[in-house]
Amino acid sequence: MEQKIERVDKVKEQIADAGWGNRFDADIDRHLAAGEKRFKLPGEELIEDRGKQHKLAGELDFSVSDDGKLYYNGTKATLYKEGETTGVTQFFPHYDRITVTEAANLLIDTEVPRAVYKYYFDENSQRYGQWQQIDFSKKTENGNHVVNTYHDNYGFKLYAKFDEYAFVGLDGPQQKREACKAMEQGTELLLTPVNNKEHEVIRMTANPSRRGFGIRDMDGNFLTHDQFRTQEVLEKKHQFKQTTSVDFSKPSGKEHAKQEESQQRTGNATNEKKNSTQASASASRTRVRTVQEAKSKYGKKAGR
Repeated sequence: MEQKIERVDKVKEQIADAGWGNRFDADIDRHLAAGEKRFKLPGEELIEDRGKQHKLAGELDFSVSDDGKLYYNGTKATLYKEGETTGVTQFFPHYDRITVTEAANLLIDTEVPRAVYKYYFDENSQRYGQWQQIDFSKKTENGNHVVNTYHDNYGFKLYAKFDEYAFVGLDGPQQKREACKAMEQGTELLLTPVNNKEHEVIRMTANPSRRGFGIRDMDGNFLTHDQFRTQEVLEKKHQFKQTTSVDFSKPSGKEHAKQEESQQRTGNATNEKKNSTQASASASRTRVRTVQEAKSKYGKKAGR
């Protein structure tokens, strides 16, 4: 009797959501009809990046469990840059839900790795956000590159960070939301600075490890950030620098007065304590005499 395979539609939906569309539907049905328990399907996607056309080659991995359920395990993706025959490879497991576009963006720059932002659910069904960024200098035991993750609690607030900079076309909330959405997919933004004439266009990517951005010119050289920040942010930074340069080794007039007042209170307290100690000693001697007197009078201890 032919075994009915479950979760087929669910897996096809996962593949479509990953950006591959329905191109694998017929192949999936064919492999299942042949009774295969494990199979892989190859696919390619062209990637546009600043006028160049790269190729993302994917190898999608599927398996059928003993109880007849189909599972999509993940995709082994290799990015080939235009004119190059050697690519960069990474396996993206199904549970990370990395799309074709996101995979290409994560692999496209090995020197200044890009990052993508995804939503997940914890064991309590609570949703949380997390940035992912590949570390191309390290590999795991199975040969995959290490992926660094940065939880929302790490403190990188993308939208709020955009407010610190002045770029043409990003002065409204809707434009900033669109820029954030693109950057969360790992996209590199090409922006025109408002307050800088030296650089007509700059390249900017998310850098969650530094809770900020990576800003470069069109040749890939890193640029200082202050030249692109708003005047308000620069003034706040200047005020902070001023306050952090105050000499605290010598107290100001108010602080000096406070110190004198504190010393005076301390001196008064010391005198009061001394007087109290003397009085206590006197009272102690009086009590001893009383006890001794009581003992001699009644022939036993009156207290202890």
